[in-house]
Amino acid sequence: MTKEEKLNSPVKGFRLMLGYTGLFLIFIGIITFIPLFVLLFYPSNGYAWWFFYIPSFLSVLIGGILFIPIKNRPFGNLTYLENATLIVFVWVVAILVSALPYYIWGHVGGPNAPVFSNVKGIIEVGSTFLPGGKEHIYHSFSNCVFESVSGFSSTGLTLFPTTLYPEGTYNYNFGLFQYKTGGYTEFLPNCEIFFFHRAIMTFTGGIGLVLILSSAINKRSSFQLYLLEGHNDKLLPNLLKSARNIIYIYVFFFLFGTIFYCILGVSVLDAICYSMAGISTGGFTSHATSISFFTIALGGIRGRLIEVVTILVMFFGMLPFIIHHFIYTKQFKKVFLHYETFVFFGIVALFLPFFIFGFSQKFSSLDASFRHGIFEFTSFISTTGFSSIDGYSFQNLNSILFFSMIIVTIIGGFTGSTAGGIKLYRLGDVFISLKETFSSSIALPEEMRVIKVYKFGEKRIVTNDELKRSIDYILLYLLCVFVAVVILIFNGFQADNSIFEVCSAFSGLGETTGLSLFAATNHKYSAIWTLIISMFLGRLEIQIVFIFFFRLFKHIQNEKNIYKPQE
Repeated sequence: MTKEEKLNSPVKGFRLMLGYTGLFLIFIGIITFIPLFVLLFYPSNGYAWWFFYIPSFLSVLIGGILFIPIKNRPFGNLTYLENATLIVFVWVVAILVSALPYYIWGHVGGPNAPVFSNVKGIIEVGSTFLPGGKEHIYHSFSNCVFESVSGFSSTGLTLFPTTLYPEGTYNYNFGLFQYKTGGYTEFLPNCEIFFFHRAIMTFTGGIGLVLILSSAINKRSSFQLYLLEGHNDKLLPNLLKSARNIIYIYVFFFLFGTIFYCILGVSVLDAICYSMAGISTGGFTSHATSISFFTIALGGIRGRLIEVVTILVMFFGMLPFIIHHFIYTKQFKKVFLHYETFVFFGIVALFLPFFIFGFSQKFSSLDASFRHGIFEFTSFISTTGFSSIDGYSFQNLNSILFFSMIIVTIIGGFTGSTAGGIKLYRLGDVFISLKETFSSSIALPEEMRVIKVYKFGEKRIVTNDELKRSIDYILLYLLCVFVAVVILIFNGFQADNSIFEVCSAFSGLGETTGLSLFAATNHKYSAIWTLIISMFLGRLEIQIVFIFFFRLFKHIQNEKNIYKPQE
């Protein structure tokens, strides 16, 4: 083969996988570099510049070395096993690279903790807490991976250090607004670069690493990767245009949330972080008290309006991108004639009263029980994890509300959205299967039954294979949850806390009973890794990871049989 023929021959197999990995590494390096722009506005974070610069530089450098050999060559097609391997490997690499800034911080630390006294301007007070060392929460690489997985899986469980703020007021957003503190727990000051890093991880993880790169490359070979990452939301026949339209929709609602947050008095950084976390249904916040921070800090009226904006952002994030596309193109019939929409309204009618009733026992005001009930229901069904209540304690909830939260979390949002859980369409498939089982039991033997439902405005046939796949997924999901809960119980945690924490991790909710932080600070790393794996499996919808390992095992067995000497 001549040199020219070699250059024109398509790249396949392991070399193509390495090239794709290089492309992803370059992208991950850029994502890790973006938080450095925060230093232009928050110079007190300057101690951490190289925490991000070194992982970013190494990621781009290694990625370039891997990608350059295939840059100008045509791409071949990867096998299913190679695609599955690439998806799993890319997500693992992204998680490890993004965990490095936390790990460096945990070993190097920052300046010593400032002493608070009559706090008037938090921007002017010292620098970060916690010098590096074993007492730092991120001294353990397991904890760093936990934070990174939580970000990319758009979960929002966090181990971020907190401190108790004194009574008083302080200037925020460069003195444009004054926030009032009430002696509550807050994240450490002067860590804005880490808040933005978490927001970026959640934002990119929510929409998907493969989808973002699909908007930049127009290769047929990327379509299988797109599907394997859990997307079935191709808006247009062309993958490139579909990916770009989805990103345009995603960015539009992010800007919607950011602008309205700023109008209501939220700082620019907070507005960006909360909007990113809301539209990605990730739940990471820049304040330990979540959305309730603004009710306390900015007052009741603005706080309530911020809750309304947040409900809208979470709801937009929960809707499938194809629904947004239909709304934009004024195809409203297709929006409502969709069986997931019917399932959603059924879940609202069944469980929202339990949320409102549950909070009526916590608040004497009917207005407060409705307000918090609607907010928390939206947060749970969208698997976002924002909270409108300061000092929220799941241990003090009545049992009806507690288990309603768990069930709604497991169900999750619409397919093709950033929400987690088993998804509404699979629950719909269970109802269809049950209905057909009862109907067929009373039908005549010779009758042929064809199952049809409305999907995006059109009646389509639902095959038995589709129903079986949905039921199989739900059973596999519940089995994984059960195994993870058992592991946490063996670690000494109570059953109710273990169930809630595992369901929160699997569905990408991010609410916590405090179990995660307790496990991290008490070095219960088997519990931490159980939650890490739960978040990872939940984001990639379990099947792709299991298929990867089963096919890899089968491939190894076949290779052994090929080279096994004949007797």
